[in-house]
Amino acid sequence: MRRNEKGIFGVKKDPKNLMLFSFQVREGEEWPSSDSGDSDYQPSDDETKKPTTKTKPSVRKKSNNKRSSKKVKISSSTTTKSSSDVKPTKYEAAVSCSNLPSEIWLKIFQDVVRTSGSLPFLCRAARVCTLWRDLCTHQSLWRSVDLSYGWIKSTDRTLQWLCDNRLEHTQEISLSGWKNLTSASVKDLMVKCCDLTSINLSYCGKVNTDGWMSLANNCSGLSDIDVSFSSIQVPAVKVLVEKCGKNLRQLNVGGNNLTGFNSVLTALKKCPNLQLLDVSNVRFSSDFMAFDIEKFQHACPKMRVLRLANSKFRAPEASRRIQNESPGFPDLEELSLAVHTAKVGAGLAIHDNFYQRILKASCNLRLLDLRGLSQITTLGLASLPVTDLESLYLSMTSLASRNNNVDVVLHKWRHSLKVVDLSWNTFQDNVLDTAFEVYVGLPTTSKHKLRWINFAGTAVTLTTVKLLLDNCPDLEYINLSSCRGLPRGMKREYSQGQISQLRKEVRIEVQSNNSDSTDSD
Repeated sequence: MRRNEKGIFGVKKDPKNLMLFSFQVREGEEWPSSDSGDSDYQPSDDETKKPTTKTKPSVRKKSNNKRSSKKVKISSSTTTKSSSDVKPTKYEAAVSCSNLPSEIWLKIFQDVVRTSGSLPFLCRAARVCTLWRDLCTHQSLWRSVDLSYGWIKSTDRTLQWLCDNRLEHTQEISLSGWKNLTSASVKDLMVKCCDLTSINLSYCGKVNTDGWMSLANNCSGLSDIDVSFSSIQVPAVKVLVEKCGKNLRQLNVGGNNLTGFNSVLTALKKCPNLQLLDVSNVRFSSDFMAFDIEKFQHACPKMRVLRLANSKFRAPEASRRIQNESPGFPDLEELSLAVHTAKVGAGLAIHDNFYQRILKASCNLRLLDLRGLSQITTLGLASLPVTDLESLYLSMTSLASRNNNVDVVLHKWRHSLKVVDLSWNTFQDNVLDTAFEVYVGLPTTSKHKLRWINFAGTAVTLTTVKLLLDNCPDLEYINLSSCRGLPRGMKREYSQGQISQLRKEVRIEVQSNNSDSTDSD
């Protein structure tokens, strides 16, 4: 059987210069890669037979007469076929489509790029025909480019070629995960791509201070910046924020060591259009970082997403008058204050008053993450002005130790909750049963929307599980790991197709329990 001579992009492989893909159609330099690890990679016959050194040619063995005659017969039959019976190749079919106006093809390409991204589609399409090759260089197809999925080799040489030939008018680019990206490439990118408004350099650990300062000094047009889990330092972040000013809409500096972050927080108060701030998993110093809630609410009224998870923040004291005069964050949709259980100090610094001050006007909140907090209460949650909360994460909190009225929280958002995490809370026996009986029994304007729930490590019983399965038709995930009140074989995670199997298991178990109780009577 003839082996496949082409790789995943339809290009014949050169064993001495393997490549992932090239932007040139027929000629030009190729970029080396190691796509021999691809699932569809097979060396061609020429590759496997081509000797590396000069050797004595082998003597060809005589073939069997019957086999040779059979081959001749087959070949002669194929040559007698008329040209009309031969199907056109993919290349010929693509060329025949060139009769379609280029404007239509461009519109099609724009739709594909909008839904699937520029890469690898444009690089594959450029090899089909001359028309497609020319269309694939159109600047409208390179407005947003995501290079974080490994479609090309993440090297300086690759980025330099892109900057010179494709990215001149790019507005959004992601280089997340380019571990070998250097400061020289960052400088080249910022100088040659003047239309950039969004850049993602997360997990780019080799960029040094010169590279970050080059980014900061040429970032006046940027509105979205992601430098999380990189090597950036506070001076560069401060210059970034000051240069962007009113243009800045999103800033993610999570996962970095940012000693002296006070200066950045001060600079952020001059960014009135800021909508997303992510300072999660940041190490400041041994002390807590003061987050002046009311001043931020005045300075950044358009905030939609605020993530302070696993970072040591505390709220300075503010008078009742200052709190009342604050406008809050009326557009806030997501708040994350979760802390790792090992960071006991961070958990103790956040209590009801902290998130209540943040959410005083956030009626449209959709996600609230308070995992690991040891100073919160269900009554504090119930007093929030939030009307349609969809995702609530309360794993490893102090709710069980302080009070047991979790039904108050479920009652407040029974009509909107889709995701609930109550895992690893030591609620007393029957507390969850009572809470969910109330949750399911209360009338709602529509069916229960619950889709995802985590009971891991709790005392939930078979009765509550059956109650949810019977009354929540949209349930897609339920975690029953380490639930001491359930049968041994049922203590695991269930997702999508496994939910129907769980319903059968619960039904059988309930019938078994009922029969046992009848026999005992």
